[in-house]
Amino acid sequence: LGLRLRHKLAISLVIAALLPVLVAYWVGASVVLRGLERGLQVETEKQLSVGLNLLLRDIERLGHEASRLADRPELGDALSSGTDAIGVVLDAEAKHLQTALIQIADATGKIVGRHDLHFGHERFAGMGVTATSASVQAGLTYERRVTVELLDEALIVRATAPIVDPRFRMLGVAVLSVPLDGLFADRLKASLGADVLVIGGVQATGAPMMSFLDKVGARLGVWQTNKHILTEVAGGRSAFENRAVLGHDYALGYAPIYDIEGQIAGVFGVAVDRAPVLEARGGATRSLALGAAGAFVFALGLAGLLSRRISRPLQTLHQGAIAIARGDLDTQISVAEGDEIGDLARAFAHMTTALKQNQRRLAARMREIVALHDAGRAVSSVIEVDQVMRKVVDSVARVLHLRVCALWLIDEEAPPSDTPALLLGAVRAKRADTRTIESQEELEELVHPLLELAQSVAASRGTLRVNAMGEHPKFGEQAALASIDGSLIASVLERKGSVVGVIIVGRGSAARPFSDADASLLSTFADQAATAIENATLYASVRKFNEDLEAKVQLRTTELQAINNELGRAIVELKETQAQLTLSERLAGLGQLVAGVAHEINSPSAAIRGTADTLSDAVQRLTSRQSRLPTIIPDTEKARALVEIYERIAPE
Repeated sequence: LGLRLRHKLAISLVIAALLPVLVAYWVGASVVLRGLERGLQVETEKQLSVGLNLLLRDIERLGHEASRLADRPELGDALSSGTDAIGVVLDAEAKHLQTALIQIADATGKIVGRHDLHFGHERFAGMGVTATSASVQAGLTYERRVTVELLDEALIVRATAPIVDPRFRMLGVAVLSVPLDGLFADRLKASLGADVLVIGGVQATGAPMMSFLDKVGARLGVWQTNKHILTEVAGGRSAFENRAVLGHDYALGYAPIYDIEGQIAGVFGVAVDRAPVLEARGGATRSLALGAAGAFVFALGLAGLLSRRISRPLQTLHQGAIAIARGDLDTQISVAEGDEIGDLARAFAHMTTALKQNQRRLAARMREIVALHDAGRAVSSVIEVDQVMRKVVDSVARVLHLRVCALWLIDEEAPPSDTPALLLGAVRAKRADTRTIESQEELEELVHPLLELAQSVAASRGTLRVNAMGEHPKFGEQAALASIDGSLIASVLERKGSVVGVIIVGRGSAARPFSDADASLLSTFADQAATAIENATLYASVRKFNEDLEAKVQLRTTELQAINNELGRAIVELKETQAQLTLSERLAGLGQLVAGVAHEINSPSAAIRGTADTLSDAVQRLTSRQSRLPTIIPDTEKARALVEIYERIAPE
């Protein structure tokens, strides 16, 4: 809205002061009202529990009275004398019994006596039992029972007791019935001190029996029970509601009434007056509202006073912050110390100092990044492994200003071992007077003590950074032999989860220790070096593979030419062999043809010769048999007939 800081601060202070008051008002009102409502519900629950106990006490009392009546010897004697005698006994016992309908049945279940204690027939009309009623049948089976029955949306308490003689022979049944009507509710109200209502069943549509009376003393006859309440009670749970009756607020509690079978026969309810709670709510609301109004007035005054006092240093702080944002890091913010604004001004001063230092560090880091970029380009410009390692070592030593930089590679041909085998790849070192060592033998001798340290780093696959290497308990002596008495960083060269090598850099004690940024920079160098070494190794492998492949191709070409010459000679020999085989096949076919013709000629002649020999033998046998015929068959006629048969069948 374009308001000044002072006005915004005043509004903020008002809100900050008023909001807790409003929250406290809301919480207090909620707690008070919720406590009142909770207390009222607890009171309603207590009254409901007491009312149920009073109801159960009356039901239990009715059962005791039924048992005492059935145990009277005079009643057993009266059953055998007739109805008048039963009436005399019941009149005598009336003063000892509560208001109830008394019915006496004989041993067959027939109702033989009735007495309306203390009331006329109007109250007990239609609620008597018959011979087939469950209460009578239970008494005939020697059962004493008290139960609540539902009869036309009205609840009736029935107490049953068997009447037996001294030898326990069944004489009859005594049944006492009391309706849970308005009079019963009035009696409970007198004992409980709260209005009572009784609903018959959980599906009731009519008005319940209750103790509510209107202004003229008439019993309230219009009532609509909440269906939700009946549903809760039907599930066996107590239910509560707030309700206005005759223009007065009540808290009502409902509980189920069970029969002897455990089924819900009806609903019992009590009503507790809510007037004290409503009065307490009004008083609490007024008190809290007055407190909130007073707090609002106090907040306005306090905001006007503090806004002026606080806004002046803030303006000064705002002007200094704008100057710093414009780049004037030499701006001084003059604010009195002692509070948070003074602390904020001091923090701005520290921030400007830190910004200056960060600018210097950022410039140095930018130079290192440019050097790293140049080193990456230089490493990528060579493809030989030895050249790559020398480029890596030279670039790292130039960027980080080192005393010693050494690079080892994993020996892939060495047998597997817990301690990795390393081969020295490249070294760069300076003497104490900053001159570079050129001799390769001297360089190898200088960094040889660092081999054990490199193997340890390769085995751990981590990064080692020590600010004072001379104080290191394990490798301090070896580092001193390698002219590293200051800070040291050792990092692995890792590619695709495998260690490729180890790089170790060190400085003298006069140089500053390595920082986290230096360690990150070396890790970046290590990643680039691992990639470049892998590429160079792959290039060497590919080149060697190409050379081996060319040699194998040349050898294979020579072998193929020799095989081709051999195949030419084999083809000529194969053609000659094929011509000979063709001639042999033709001669073999001609021989088979001649043999077949000879066989066809010899076979018929042999068959004819064999047949002629067989016929000659047969004629000789017939001639010899014919000469013996007269001796075998003396009868000439029969012999002639046999000869005729021969002559007839011989042609066939």
